[in-house]
Amino acid sequence: MKRVSLVLYLGILLASLALAYFTWVEKPKKPGEKVTVLPCKKGDVLELTYEAENQAVTFSKKSRHSGESSWWVEIARVSEASPVIEVFKANDRMQAGIDKFCPWKALRSLGKLEQGKQEEFGLTESVESLTIEQAAGPRTFRLGAATFGPKDRYVVDDETSEAFLVAGQGLRDLLGPKSRFMER
Repeated sequence: MKRVSLVLYLGILLASLALAYFTWVEKPKKPGEKVTVLPCKKGDVLELTYEAENQAVTFSKKSRHSGESSWWVEIARVSEASPVIEVFKANDRMQAGIDKFCPWKALRSLGKLEQGKQEEFGLTESVESLTIEQAAGPRTFRLGAATFGPKDRYVVDDETSEAFLVAGQGLRDLLGPKSRFMER
């Protein structure tokens, strides 16, 4: 009787040691693939508009002023005196900047947020929005607060009310188009 229990305990010990060894040497799993915020193909974006409280920046494939078919940037600022509008032709890096939004990938999907979480992420009183126009029609996203550190941003799709955390670099490029995309 003692031999049977000793062999049984020895078998369990060896099985647990083997399981612990294989768990220890297992290679780390790759992070999951990013979530798609806006499904499209590169080159599908016709116009992209970033709007804030006192500024609107429009990136369009065709100039409203000359009709020339290349990327143009129009910055409209509203001040107390009068609105100021600047228009300039974008450099070759503009297409790469626009391609970050088509397809637009998120770091993670947050689903539909309850009111408390929307306030926490800066989405309820947000004055910033991003409208991406394609041949299929425009899609508008509300922009929320930036995260601490990498300055990633929370966004909500106005069409589906789904929230996402997206990489902040593409959005930061839109805020300073003169230094980033002006053709010199």
